[in-house]
Formats: sequence, structure tokens, C-alpha cells
Amino acid sequence: MRLDHFMARWGKGLGVLGVVAALMGWHGSDQPDILIAKDGVLVGLPWPEGRALSKPNGGTFSAGIWAQNDGRPMPREKAYALWKDRKGDLYHHWAKKMKGLEIMCSQGEIHILAQQRRISGECWHLSHRNIKRNGPTAIWLDKQGKPAKIRHINSGFTRLWSKHR
Repeated sequence: MRLDHFMARWGKGLGVLGVVAALMGWHGSDQPDILIAKDGVLVGLPWPEGRALSKPNGGTFSAGIWAQNDGRPMPREKAYALWKDRKGDLYHHWAKKMKGLEIMCSQGEIHILAQQRRISGECWHLSHRNIKRNGPTAIWLDKQGKPAKIRHINSGFTRLWSKHR
């Protein structure tokens, strides 16, 4: 049997099968509970209405990509209002005027530090140094709200045209 006869007879079916497999994989994948942009400039949380964003501005590229991937774009003001109205123990420390000040935290809290700061207490935190070294980060939480899986996007691959660090 020639290839063109095979494709004419079975090609559409194979194409549909490929689309179905891709949709099943997409549907079966779980979204991260916390997204952190490069350098920790922005944190995002998924909500039924869309993604809550930790800042009223900044991190525009990441915010746009997240909204596009979620399929639920919304005005930035509304995304920031979702963040402010949420209940929970996630804190994003991004203000430059607070740089260097110590953070006191409690057990069960999660702190994301976009600035160099000292942190004291029993909380889980992601330091500015860690974010800067590893790049954008996705965090999945367990049923108790504690980080269970962390994936850093930075592969450490240096492109030929990039400056060596």
C-alpha cells in the first residue's frame, strides 16, 4: 500500500487521535498553586475568576503569559484586587523600601522574598538569592497548604549569544 493511499484512508483518524491524546494530557496535568516570576518580581495564585496577582504593576510579561495560559485574561487592577481580598498565609515581600528589614514569621506561613531580607521564625520561605539563582518557579501545595513540589524553570543552559556570568 502506498503512503498516499494510507494517509487518505487513515490520516484524519490519526490526526484526531493525536488531538485527543494531547487534550487528555492537558486536562490531566495539575496547575501549580503558586507561580513566581523571574527575580521574584510577581507572584500569582489561580482562582476561579482568574489569576490573583501580588502587585498592581510590574512583571507585566509574566502576568500576560500566565493569563494567556490560563485562558482567563482580566484587567490587572482586578487581578490585584483578588490578591488583596484572598485569605491565606502567603506573603510576597517585594517593596524596595523594606529591603534589609527583618521579617518575623509563624508556622504555616509561606513567604516569597523579592528583596534581600532576613527572616526569623518557623515558616517556609523562598529567598531572593534562591529565586535569582533558579529563575521562575512553580510550587504545588499539599492538602495542608505546605509546599510539596517545586519546579524551577531555569535550566542553567547558557546560550552561545548570552554573556557568561
